[in-house]
Amino acid sequence: MLKDTAAAVGALCVDPAAVGGHDAGQWLWDRWVEPVLPASPTTPVHPNAAGQAAVAAMARNAPGRQLSSCTTGVVAPADRGACHSAVGRGRSCRPA
Repeated sequence: MLKDTAAAVGALCVDPAAVGGHDAGQWLWDRWVEPVLPASPTTPVHPNAAGQAAVAAMARNAPGRQLSSCTTGVVAPADRGACHSAVGRGRSCRPA
């Protein structure tokens, strides 16, 4: 669904889940997502610092560099203003 939303507004989508071996069930030094009882300062079942850095690197290296992450629901088309906030509130976004 988020990939479709990104495509609809002309944004790219990076998917950290496509890179295996970094889920919450992995060793502390391998995981990008913390389990229900986190070992690092973050919200349970959310990206830790390594996961955030990995997503940032994926976005930085993606062609067009217009989207940070699919799993967070952040869709950032070329104009990041009102469109970005609308998508964050669950509304559709159509570029002007």
